[in-house]
Amino acid sequence: TSGPTSLQLIHKKPAEGGISAVLGTGSTYTFYSPDEPKFADLKKKLFEEDLPKIMPALGLAGEPFPIVWTTDLIIAGTDAAGNDVYT
Repeated sequence: TSGPTSLQLIHKKPAEGGISAVLGTGSTYTFYSPDEPKFADLKKKLFEEDLPKIMPALGLAGEPFPIVWTTDLIIAGTDAAGNDVYT
């Protein structure tokens, strides 16, 4: 992410039976463009609900977002339709 703009989405899935999706653990990385419809609701929540709270929570209210930064969103499970649910 660059400032308040998403540059890329990466879905990291742990290897079967694994709990970590870090490089070198057999995890699968899938790269998506920032306008991927699959993640539209997640991005909306992140940019409209969550990010406006982050800078004030860090004592940086009124400051711009860092030029480049990452956000890890952890899957909390799936809903009744089998869609990923994030915390």
